[in-house]
Amino acid sequence: MFEYYKLRKNFAEAVGFAFEFLPDKKGKSVMQLYIVVTHDGEYNFIKYHKYKFRTYGMCEVIIDEFKAKPLEYFLPMEVQHSVQKVKKLK
Repeated sequence: MFEYYKLRKNFAEAVGFAFEFLPDKKGKSVMQLYIVVTHDGEYNFIKYHKYKFRTYGMCEVIIDEFKAKPLEYFLPMEVQHSVQKVKKLK
């Protein structure tokens, strides 16, 4: 339900979906999916859904379904390999 609300709220500014893999906990793979929106010419990331899997093959299905790109794809080159925090909304 909250995912549908987030999509409707940000539909006009949405550019696509991004994902990142989070540290594993208890043997599960964790993937965070974000809605990518543009605001004042910058990309912002809104948490959409967190998926937990036992194999990366299951993650590939979700990535293909949403046509998601890695989070680094939307970051400027000077931020990609630095320790600067990415602005993630909600």
